[in-house]
Amino acid sequence: NLAEKTVIVTKAAYQATPLKHTALWMIGSATKGGWSIGEGTIMKQDASNPAKFSARTELKAGELKFGTNVYAGFDQMFYLRDSSDEGKIVFGGDDNKWNFTEEATYDVTVDVAAMTVSFTKVDPTAINAPAVYYTLSGVKVEKPVAGVYVKRQGGKSVKVVVK
Repeated sequence: NLAEKTVIVTKAAYQATPLKHTALWMIGSATKGGWSIGEGTIMKQDASNPAKFSARTELKAGELKFGTNVYAGFDQMFYLRDSSDEGKIVFGGDDNKWNFTEEATYDVTVDVAAMTVSFTKVDPTAINAPAVYYTLSGVKVEKPVAGVYVKRQGGKSVKVVVK
C-alpha cells in the first residue's frame, strides 16, 4: 500500500521448508564450463516446488559439485555427495564430488529440502521424441502419405515405408 507505506508478505503454502538458495550451478571437470564458477551450468528452479532444481545437460568424464553463488569463489559452501549414499547431498563438509566415467546427456535433479540428487541418462533415440518426416530428396513433409520417407526421431534417422 503506497499511501500507507506498508507491505504485506504472505508465506506460500509450498514454503514449509525455508529456502537457503534461489539458484544452483553445476561446476567441475564433467561440465561444459569446467571449474570456472562463472561458467557453471545453471539449474532451473521448479515453479511448483522451489526447493527442486533441474537441468538437462551434457556431462563428460570427470567430477562435479553444486555451487550456490556464481559470484563467489571456492571459499563458498557447496552441495556435495554424501559419502554414504550417492543419491544424497550434504551442504558443506568434505569435498566429495560425483564422478562420471561416461560422456552422455543427463537429466539432473537436486532437491535441497529432501537433500537428494538424481542423474538420469537421457536416451537420444527416445520413443517419445517427435518424429519428423522427409522425402528421399530431403524435403520436409508435414503429413506423409503412401511412399518412402526418412523418419528422424530423437537422434536417429531411418528409412520407412508409409502405406
